[in-house]
Amino acid sequence: MARIHGLRKERKTGDEIVLLLGQSRSAVFRALRNLGRSRALILVLLLASKAK
Repeated sequence: MARIHGLRKERKTGDEIVLLLGQSRSAVFRALRNLGRSRALILVLLLASKAK
């Protein structure tokens, strides 16, 4: 998952990541979806802490 995140930070597309890592498309896109959820959760928690 860290390699997927690193490649995404390099602005690679999901399909490019699939080709570079040789992993299945579903696994890569699942990991990208999970990364998006964790980023959203961090943002929500950050905003909630500032609202206090």
